[in-house]
Amino acid sequence: MEAPRHPDIARALGDVGRALTTAGVADGAGVVVGCSGGADSVALLGLLWRLAGKRGWRLVVGHVDHGLRPESVREAQQVRELCAAFELPCEITRITVAPGPDLAARARDLRRESLQELGRRHAASWIALGHTATDQVETVLLNLTRGAGVDGLGGMSPAGDGVVRPLLGMSRARVRDLAGRMQLPFVDDPSNDDRRHPRVRVRMEVLPQLRQLNPSLEQTVSEALTQVRAAADLVHDLAGVALANQLEVDVGAGSGPRGGQPPPGRRVRPQGWRAIPAVVRLQALRDFCVREGVDSGELAVGALRDVDAALCEWDAHLEDARRPAVSGGARPRTFCVHPERRLCVGRWGLHVEYTGAEAPDGP
Repeated sequence: MEAPRHPDIARALGDVGRALTTAGVADGAGVVVGCSGGADSVALLGLLWRLAGKRGWRLVVGHVDHGLRPESVREAQQVRELCAAFELPCEITRITVAPGPDLAARARDLRRESLQELGRRHAASWIALGHTATDQVETVLLNLTRGAGVDGLGGMSPAGDGVVRPLLGMSRARVRDLAGRMQLPFVDDPSNDDRRHPRVRVRMEVLPQLRQLNPSLEQTVSEALTQVRAAADLVHDLAGVALANQLEVDVGAGSGPRGGQPPPGRRVRPQGWRAIPAVVRLQALRDFCVREGVDSGELAVGALRDVDAALCEWDAHLEDARRPAVSGGARPRTFCVHPERRLCVGRWGLHVEYTGAEAPDGP
């Protein structure tokens, strides 16, 4: 395939090359390129194809067909034909997403698992995704409306856990123009215009208003998020230290939070909890719960604040043994985050109690 030339294509090649180098993608590395057939992922594929020869990257293209729309078969074939023109290996995976709540999130998780499996089979240690700066702004705004913590406020990371997002510094409009300049065929998903989806409403109703205030919205937000992610990394580090200091483990058969013995397993002790900065406490609580098998989506900021307040109350109560539990508000508390999991706080601290599912591996 002949590679069209244009100054913006050249600039984009430099941006993408630097993004992968910064992420740690070495020359000769295997890279799975997730390609839906839309403008963003097609543009990413085109740019990586042009860079791969110089860097020795072994590209393999993964397309996941969720079967949610009649057009998906044709779109998968279009991706296959594009890969044939690039002389790149392409694997089409068809998955079934059961109807129900959180359909988009479940489809995204299945898509990620499919690409990871493709990477394992092709000895590729990186997955490249076509998220743009516009996707980033939408994500952060949605996270804000849901009550995000420091991670949610930082948005998507440019790289991490084997995933790299080389287009995260470019607006969706620019990336679409790049696909056109490279003369690459792409498809438009009609669901991207369906205002029943919160992300689409943000895209069509909120972002145009914000661009009236700042036409360089994506660039400005991207620069701010770089600082937010740096702050989030610091909070993560401090939370790890705090959690290590507060973590206790009992392997015996305790009698539970209301008994005279501590519950078995891992728990966060309350003594000294108030001395930790609040933002670090909340991150430490989230990290502990995730380690104990609680899905991060179940941990709303409001729930974590309630757990944190309960631990602080027990810290104050235990500091003054003369204070009756009822007067200080330090009483055993239970927070249901899932039909089969709940967070229990008492004199022994915080632990996760399983009411219907198997607990994670022991300490």
